[in-house]
Amino acid sequence: YDNDRPERVANFSDISERKEIMMDKFLHHIDKSLDLILNAYHLPLFVLGTDRILGHFKKLTSHNAAIVEYVAGNYEEASLHQLKGILEPYIGDWKKVKQKDLLNQLEEAAGKKKLAWGMKDVWREAMGRKGRLLVVEKNYMYPAQHGSREEVISQSPKPYNQFSYIKDAVDDVIEKVLENGGDVEFVDESLLKEYNRIALIQYY
Repeated sequence: YDNDRPERVANFSDISERKEIMMDKFLHHIDKSLDLILNAYHLPLFVLGTDRILGHFKKLTSHNAAIVEYVAGNYEEASLHQLKGILEPYIGDWKKVKQKDLLNQLEEAAGKKKLAWGMKDVWREAMGRKGRLLVVEKNYMYPAQHGSREEVISQSPKPYNQFSYIKDAVDDVIEKVLENGGDVEFVDESLLKEYNRIALIQYY
């Protein structure tokens, strides 16, 4: 990376301060480059570096939602084969990696006010064709009944009303999201407890 900061001048009498500025400039450059990579390949991200580098990167990155793990160490001279070995324990259980990535995405969408959770809100947004990614717990079912409008449902009490009864609203939401170009991911039971077992990321 270009070291275009001038050598010692009055404003940079402390050489360590100069190094900090150059390091942050470099890390900003790396973080900006990640925009292109992560837009092209939506995969979980691992960040490797010394404790000092990782500390600075955590403060400035705009890609927290993609980062699954920070791995501390000095790997500057590591070969590709060595890097694979270092990461092996972290990606050995790919399902956990993927689920952590999905939770990160939900958190990011919530921060941007683009997340619906709980069956009623998810149904409403899915019927409005706003669903980009539906995340739902395995084996989750939701018998429901229609409200006064298509986008309104409520949990169906027994005995079921045969005229407004929806056997499983989760299946219907999945179908609607896929029909409108969205994606669906399933996660382990209880993983979405704070989202009432189902969540929908809307188009940004």
